[in-house]
Amino acid sequence: MILNMKFLPLFATTSLILCIAVSGEGQLRRVLEESDTDPCLELSGNGCTTLEALVTELKTIVPRQGDEYYRPQTNTLKDWKGVIREMLEGDCRNIDLNNYPQLIGRYKLYMFKDTKISNTPKYYCVFAATSTTTNYPNRAKFAWGTFITRIRQPDEDVRIFNLSIDVPHPWADLGTYEQGVQIYKHSQARSMYLAGAHRMADSDLSDCGDYDGDQPGYNKADASHNYQNALTSTTMAVKKYWEDQNRDFAVIQIHGKNTDTCEYSDVFVADGAANTYGDMQNPNPIVEKFRENLEEEIHHAPVDGFYSVDTFSSHSGCALGATQNIQARVLNGMEGKDDICNFKKDGTGKFIGNPNGKFLQIEQSKKVRDDGSLPKLFGNAIRKTFDNPNYYRTSNDQSVTSLAKSNNEDTSSVDDVDDVPAATSTNASGASSFLASVAVVPATATVVATIAGTIML
Repeated sequence: MILNMKFLPLFATTSLILCIAVSGEGQLRRVLEESDTDPCLELSGNGCTTLEALVTELKTIVPRQGDEYYRPQTNTLKDWKGVIREMLEGDCRNIDLNNYPQLIGRYKLYMFKDTKISNTPKYYCVFAATSTTTNYPNRAKFAWGTFITRIRQPDEDVRIFNLSIDVPHPWADLGTYEQGVQIYKHSQARSMYLAGAHRMADSDLSDCGDYDGDQPGYNKADASHNYQNALTSTTMAVKKYWEDQNRDFAVIQIHGKNTDTCEYSDVFVADGAANTYGDMQNPNPIVEKFRENLEEEIHHAPVDGFYSVDTFSSHSGCALGATQNIQARVLNGMEGKDDICNFKKDGTGKFIGNPNGKFLQIEQSKKVRDDGSLPKLFGNAIRKTFDNPNYYRTSNDQSVTSLAKSNNEDTSSVDDVDDVPAATSTNASGASSFLASVAVVPATATVVATIAGTIML
C-alpha cells in the first residue's frame, strides 16, 4: 500500500555556523529541523504556534467510523510503552526511536513550542504520527493516538501535577479533543493522551467481547473499552512510572454524553466503583472533592447558564459509572486480560469495589463541551482537587534537575530532566527549534552544523 506522506522541504545546502562561548564547561548542541518541532508542517504545511492549533490539525487525520484502522500488535505496544516511559522521564531530546523498531517510520517525536502567551512560551514533547493512507485520503495510517508531555523551563516557577488528561473518543464525543487540550493546559498536568481513531473505526468486537450480554459490545478501536489499545498501554506505562517514583498520581478521562443519557446531569463524574454484580456504588472521596471544586468554580464564574454537576451520590440513576472502563480497571490494580475483561454480572465478574482515587471519568453534555469558558474552570477544579505536594513538583523541588548542574551528574531518572534551555532559534514559520544537548565540548568552540543535523568540529 502506498502512503501519501507530506514532508517539510529541507534546505540540504544550507549550513549554520554556531559559536558557543561559555565559561567553564560548554555543551555542543544540535540544531533541530523545523519538522522536528512542529507536526503541522507535515500535515497542512502551515506552522502551528499553539498546542490547541496542533491538536486541531491532528484531529483532521483521525479515522472516522468505517475508515481503515490498523490494529497495534503486542510487540508494537511493548515499544509504545517504552517510548511513553522515556517521555515521562523527561528524556525527549535523547530518545532514540531506533530502540523501538515497531515504531520506526510510523511515529515521530517532536519538541513543540506554544507561543499563545508570547512572553511566556511553553514547551511540549509530542509523540505523533502524521503519515496518511491513500485509500482514505488524509486519514492516519497508524492511528494509535498522540502522547504529549509538558517540558518545564528552568526559570518557570510553576507546579506540574502528576496527572494525565486523556481523550479516548475523538469524533464520537464531539468537542473533547479541543476541550481536552485546554483542560490539559489549565490543569498543569504532566501528560496528555489523544486517541487516534473513532471508537467505531473498527467494526469488530473489542478484546473483551460482550461479557455482560446486555449491550451490543464495544469495538476494537474504542480506546477506553479495548484491552489491546494504545491508551491501555499508555495507562500501564503512566501507572508504572509514577509508582516507581513513589508518587501519587491520577488519570482523568474527558468524555461526552448523549443528550438523552443522564439528561438531568450536565457533568457526571465517576471512577468505576461497583459491587460484585456490577452495580454502581459510591466513588472514592476524591471524586466528590472534584465535584465540589467544579461546582464552586462554576458558581463564582460568569458562565452562560446553570450547569448541574453530579456523581453517584447525587444521581444514582445515571449509568455512566465507568464500571467497564478498561483503564479504570488497570489503575485500580486489576492485572491480566481475563480479569480486566470480566464484566459478568452474575457474581463471578471482576469490579472495582474499593476505588483508589487514581482514575476519574468526566462525562459532559454537548452544552458543556461547547462552552469556551469552562475548560479553565475544569483546570482550576482539578488543581484544587490535587493540591497536595504528593501530586506535584515545582522548580524549587530538590528533585528537579537544573541545567546548571555538573554534566557529570546522572539525571536520567529525574522526570524534569528536559527543562528547556534558554537559548532558542526561531524559524521563518514561527515554530521554534530549541537546541538539544548531545555532547560536551570545550568553551569558546566553533561548531558547523548542517540543517539536517550533521555535526562537524
